Amino acid sequence: MQEDEKISSLKHAVNLVTFIGYREYLVLNFIRDNIKVNPPIIYIFTSKLPILPGEQQNAQNEIILKRLKEYVKMNNKDVQIIENRTDNLWNIKYYYRTLKRLPTNSHYIINISSGPGVYSSAAMLWALETENQISYSVESWHNKILQSAVFRNLNMQSFSFFNFKTDNLDRLIITALENGNRTTIEIKEYLWKQKGYKTTLRNIQVHIRELCTSGVLMTDGNKPSTISFSTEFTKLGYSSSDFRK
Repeated sequence: MQEDEKISSLKHAVNLVTFIGYREYLVLNFIRDNIKVNPPIIYIFTSKLPILPGEQQNAQNEIILKRLKEYVKMNNKDVQIIENRTDNLWNIKYYYRTLKRLPTNSHYIINISSGPGVYSSAAMLWALETENQISYSVESWHNKILQSAVFRNLNMQSFSFFNFKTDNLDRLIITALENGNRTTIEIKEYLWKQKGYKTTLRNIQVHIRELCTSGVLMTDGNKPSTISFSTEFTKLGYSSSDFRK
């Protein structure tokens, strides 16, 4: 299943979150690349005061916000835009607390490239804790001229589960997989013979199911199923040596 299909198939709504500063392409390209999930709400962070980069006389954030609304309307999207404005753009607690108050019955894709460092830091921490997706820009420049900017999404669910929620058996299963054991029977034998850890196939299956649900592992659907690390998990940059630490 493609990532876009997987996102759109989620039972909960998928909303977008972005900061609006003075770089238009970091906002509109994010919306362009993620509007396909049909978000019912786009949450905006921006300044209460006009953002005037350089010698410009017009508030760039207001111009970008207007163009965002025009783009959404042009694409026939019935989207509610909720603005969160602050007079202190460097208050990390403001961003974090506002994100924490977002409804938990929705999923979110948050743009981490468009705002100041404190916004991006709060966004990363919040996405990690809530297992939502971050979206970041991949840019191509030539002679200091922007050629293209596309947004890539990373699901933080598997990263969060692997680092903060795995127990001893989860980690032993991961070690068994890294040593070439791909079925529950092979994993059970490895745990007993190599680690002296005795458990049932049923217990291993329960843990593997949870690891699959969390996005760390995946199975091929055959009987017996072949178990491997999920594409989303390996996209986060993990290698074999990481699992053994």
